[in-house]
Parts: sequence; structure tokens; C-alpha cells
Amino acid sequence: MQAQDASRPQVDISLAVGTLFGLIPFLIGCTFIGVLALIVRWRQRR
Repeated sequence: MQAQDASRPQVDISLAVGTLFGLIPFLIGCTFIGVLALIVRWRQRR
């Protein structure tokens, strides 16, 4: 009975954690690339 109770939330938690750990680095990477692109453009103008 305890195994059934423990397995349900574990699946939800792992899904949430997997989404977070997949989404956060993706957002950080996009932000980093955007900042780099802005710096390159700003340097080329001058």
C-alpha cells in the first residue's frame, strides 16, 4: 500500500523536475545567444 502511494507523486515530481531541468537551461541558452547577438551587432555598428 505504501509503494502505491509513493509511486504516484514520484512520477508527477519527476515529470515536473524533468520539465524544469529541460526548460531552464534552454531559456538560459536562448538568453545567452540573444545577448551575444546584441553585443556583436553593437560592435559592428561602431
